Amino acid sequence: MSRSNFLVALLLATLTLAYGTASRISAADPQYAAILSVKNMCCAKESVPAIKELSKLPGVGRVSVDYKSRSLMIEPAAKGVLSPRAVWEAAERVKIGPVRLATAEGVHTSKPRR
Repeated sequence: MSRSNFLVALLLATLTLAYGTASRISAADPQYAAILSVKNMCCAKESVPAIKELSKLPGVGRVSVDYKSRSLMIEPAAKGVLSPRAVWEAAERVKIGPVRLATAEGVHTSKPRR
């Protein structure tokens, strides 16, 4: 490995550590249909019921958790359209306190109309 390649790799590694996973994830990322930030989620006690409830929604393929940023990342399903309102209401049902929902359509800080 040349010195310049090593320096580029070192710089990228440093930036990755500095900014962390949560800052690299955005609603514009095609991997995710939505990113839901919540108040109350520190462990599996809160996240497992939320994952189960969100996974039932049409348009949801997979749900993953980032405890550090208290976020649920929702990957799209092959079929179906994800409803931002349904995601928000699912989070309310399991009492994890939705705070922010980022989708490709925009960012919601209160329950979306649709």
